[in-house]
Amino acid sequence: MSEAPSYEDIVHALRVRLAGAPQLRDQPAQDIGHDLMANGYLPTEPDPTLVRRALLEIKDEGGSA
Repeated sequence: MSEAPSYEDIVHALRVRLAGAPQLRDQPAQDIGHDLMANGYLPTEPDPTLVRRALLEIKDEGGSA
């Protein structure tokens, strides 16, 4: 089994994914995490808590989330 993705990996994957699918930000964190894994942005499904934290960080930085 692969290692869980790091927080930094999640933030990076989320930035890239939201650039192409901004509507994803409106989904529950668990669904976003599954999407990141299913579409090849991350090797395993991330912890939804980290996904929520990453979304907040991107939003606080003035990003598209």
